[in-house]
Amino acid sequence: MFDFPFTERYALAARWIAPVDRPPLENAWVAIASGRIVDVGVGPAPQPCLNLGHVLLLPGLVNAHTHLEFSALHAPLGRAGMELPDWVGEVVAWRRDAKQDAHRAIERGLQESARHGVTSIGEIATPGSWPTTRRPRADVTVFHEVLAPSEARAEQARREVAEFSEQVAREQPDWRPGLSPHAPYTVGPAMIAELATLAREKNWPLACHLAESRAERELLAHGTGPWAERLAALGASWPRDAYPDGARPLDVMRLLDAAPRVLAIHGNYLDEDERRFVAERADRWAVVYCPRTHAFFGHERWPLEALLDAGATVALGTDGRGSNPDLSLLAELRFVARNYPSLLAARVIELGTIAGARALGTAAEVGSLTPGRWANLAVVPLAAGGEADPLANVLHSQSQVAAAIYRGHVAYWHDKAFAVHT
Repeated sequence: MFDFPFTERYALAARWIAPVDRPPLENAWVAIASGRIVDVGVGPAPQPCLNLGHVLLLPGLVNAHTHLEFSALHAPLGRAGMELPDWVGEVVAWRRDAKQDAHRAIERGLQESARHGVTSIGEIATPGSWPTTRRPRADVTVFHEVLAPSEARAEQARREVAEFSEQVAREQPDWRPGLSPHAPYTVGPAMIAELATLAREKNWPLACHLAESRAERELLAHGTGPWAERLAALGASWPRDAYPDGARPLDVMRLLDAAPRVLAIHGNYLDEDERRFVAERADRWAVVYCPRTHAFFGHERWPLEALLDAGATVALGTDGRGSNPDLSLLAELRFVARNYPSLLAARVIELGTIAGARALGTAAEVGSLTPGRWANLAVVPLAAGGEADPLANVLHSQSQVAAAIYRGHVAYWHDKAFAVHT
């Protein structure tokens, strides 16, 4: 691995730099000191400087939603196009039968994320899965996952949440804590309200899988359908009195709204008033779209334009390898660019950078190449031609991330991917 001959103060120069908070800069540089960006400019660069050549220098990518415990998988579970409740059955069977080392899988996922230029992650972590010691490669928000499909399981979940809170207070970790009531079909309204209140007390973000399938809407409204059948098969029958007849994701959203920051994960089937609810709270609510996982399940077209037009904060995630072939946020951006051609390239790039940082509540620290923010960067070689629009060049090419910089230090470096000029 290449490493810099200097660490405290240096500059990186590139053919193009995309600060994100302003238009791309040609033949530009980023100056870094003590792990933070101190200046961005064009013309003669401060010394010492590495000229990376014919590349686009971006903010480190933000993966706002993933499950790194699946990172040992070589292919998604189940089959493309299957119903979500059936896929969850595959997950339950995999967890039961596989001999998994969650800590090792998560470390593998962190390494893979760095190779794809991801320097910020929103991780959904099952109790005990997150390693207490690790080599920092990314800014990680660890959302402690809560599943409480029965009252007995709810009591266990409360103990696990208390242990998580004690761990955070005791260790003062280098990751940010959060809470994740898994979904309305595995966590009842009383527990969701309890977790939202706790999140407010601790000023922690909260993430919840929401409006992920038509079956979820049917379960909330009528207590019937594929989710009711799947829960019964798992011995966790849906408590019909948990929600009134005709309940909707909007009812769950009102409970979640007590938290200071909420990530609605997937949001595949949000109605218009539910999208409006999120848009009206864009400063502290976000919807996280996982494009290739969405495609894996064959869902209806995701309402990206409608949410953006309404003013909602939309971020991107890869989800986990249980429903996605890899953890490449760049591949998600390229999927969006192909399937939503009306979006400008700059708007697409925002979804995987500053918008993800806003979703996680870290936009004051990461997500753009702005003086004062952490020096988290991704380097992508430019394809021949199309230099006049470097963002579109990267979104419509096959170039892979050549390097990732995390807080001023090398997290990943492919020294054969491009020429380095000192």
